[in-house]
Amino acid sequence: MLDDFSYMDAMIAAGLLEWVDCVGAQHLGYNLPPDTLWDAVRLEETNTYRAPLENPHPSWSFRSTLISYANKIGLAGYTTPLCLTEFGWASARTWAACPLRCLLRRITAWRSREPGSARRSAGWKLAVLCGWPLSGT
Repeated sequence: MLDDFSYMDAMIAAGLLEWVDCVGAQHLGYNLPPDTLWDAVRLEETNTYRAPLENPHPSWSFRSTLISYANKIGLAGYTTPLCLTEFGWASARTWAACPLRCLLRRITAWRSREPGSARRSAGWKLAVLCGWPLSGT
């Protein structure tokens, strides 16, 4: 498995920024609010999905991922914006129980904070919100 940030470094080193008007980025949420930095994760004790705590990495965080990508672009001497080709959180409203604690009201609140959070943190030119209910099928 290749780390997202190593992949971005390799793409930049290969000349990506000389050829694009924006850099595509995709981030799907993992039980973290959009403005939470990866090293500031605080999950409720009842969260059953604990990967962001048990395997800490910036890619768990929407904000940290976008900031990292923007910083890498800047360090390469470019101001190329990000295009968020897909972002959002899955909701599990159709399940009898919600094991990932992806409650619809929580997801809705997070989605309303995403655009402003991303724009202030890393700047972007285009954003496509992805939302789908997890049906268990």
